Amino acid sequence: MIAIALATFREVIRKKVVLIIGILTVIYLILFSLMIHFAMEDMRKSHINSAEIIMTAAGIISIMGFYFCSMITSFVTIMASVGAISSDIESGLIHSIVTKPLRRREYVMGKYLGVAGLAVAYSTFLYVFLFIINFAFNIPPLNQVQPFVFLHGLVLFCFEPLVLLSLCLFGSVLLKTMNNGILAIGIYILGIAGGMMEQIGTFIELNYLSQWGIFISLVSPFDSIYRKMMSVLFFSMNLIGTTFAGPFFASERVPSIWMMIYALVYCLGFILLAIRKFNTKDIG
Repeated sequence: MIAIALATFREVIRKKVVLIIGILTVIYLILFSLMIHFAMEDMRKSHINSAEIIMTAAGIISIMGFYFCSMITSFVTIMASVGAISSDIESGLIHSIVTKPLRRREYVMGKYLGVAGLAVAYSTFLYVFLFIINFAFNIPPLNQVQPFVFLHGLVLFCFEPLVLLSLCLFGSVLLKTMNNGILAIGIYILGIAGGMMEQIGTFIELNYLSQWGIFISLVSPFDSIYRKMMSVLFFSMNLIGTTFAGPFFASERVPSIWMMIYALVYCLGFILLAIRKFNTKDIG
């Protein structure tokens, strides 16, 4: 299993798409840093003395950074995993693997762990770098975050792509690579739409809209994990509320710990389904 995980990790790293994503990530971080720099300079030049206004503006900029980094991490995970198993089946490489003394479940878990290693490393890099930017420009409120809150947020930030990976892995056993990619992206975007429906429904007090949003979050819990992570980072500074409502954050309704437990069960369930399906799959 470890050998499969290491081979999968190296295989993903060698793909040209990873190099392209790496270059685009560096460009994004540079542009985000410049945006923060000029935004803070403009606020200082306009002689805004209200600490509340500065805190709100800086917080929104930070939230945008986390939101787009969350999306980037999710799409990297999808692209790295949609063909994890299906590409081996389509190329015929799977025949040389399953003939070895290796159980099928070990092969599936090796594939999961290999892509998970890349997803966690990439997520950690983005998360830490965003905090470095906030500290470098002395931007509130994240320049005052406590170490425990920082680590708690990091765990949730890495948890989101791991849950998404379990869905992609199951799809890779069940579907062809292209179809799996379309399905995974569709379910991920559905989760974003569900999160927005829940927020809007809560804000304008339309229960049926928020209930539909919650139902969609059960199908696609990824946006709920992101909103939980943001609530952890900003709750200690009393910045949860309608000021930060919108597509980048959550309103006063924050996903509960039970939603995170459900996301863990969701993740483990799809891994088990992938193993079970692959054990009975006819690979020709």
